[in-house]
Amino acid sequence: MSAEATNPATPGPVMPSHKLSASPPLATSIEREDSPEQGTPPVHRRKGLPRLDLRRLGRAALLGPAAYDVASLLQDARIDLPEQLELSLLTRYIKARRTTDESFDPAQFAELYAIMSAQRNTRLLGTFARLNRRDGKPQYLKHQPRIWTYLTRSLAHPALAAVRDWYTANVPPPLP
Repeated sequence: MSAEATNPATPGPVMPSHKLSASPPLATSIEREDSPEQGTPPVHRRKGLPRLDLRRLGRAALLGPAAYDVASLLQDARIDLPEQLELSLLTRYIKARRTTDESFDPAQFAELYAIMSAQRNTRLLGTFARLNRRDGKPQYLKHQPRIWTYLTRSLAHPALAAVRDWYTANVPPPLP
């Protein structure tokens, strides 16, 4: 078999299984004791880590790089996560991966994390603008400054210099 695997259900190559999100979970020590059946408060009313609601990740689950999943956790569209905490958790994830995978390349992962973050946050900015304009749901606009901050963080990576220059020339930041 070639380096690229194929999925009989879809035409063409798919990512090799070792590059999929089968990596160790970021927060293996977090146990969810609450459930909807137990009267769990809505996410926006929770405090601390339970507010991240790890169950939401499964709603849009697709095959892709683990870096996308980590970016989704550390740059949640609805929660302000200070940059120092994001970097601390990212470092913790990278250390955990290095202990379980000798071939894991932290620099390559950091680059992919920045790329996946930029892609994800760009998509969210567009989605929330569409929800406002087309669907009459302006409540999503309150998240745009946060998402823009996350996007700015990811565009600071040297691998995204050309993309950062394009944003600077073509995309104004959202209004506060």
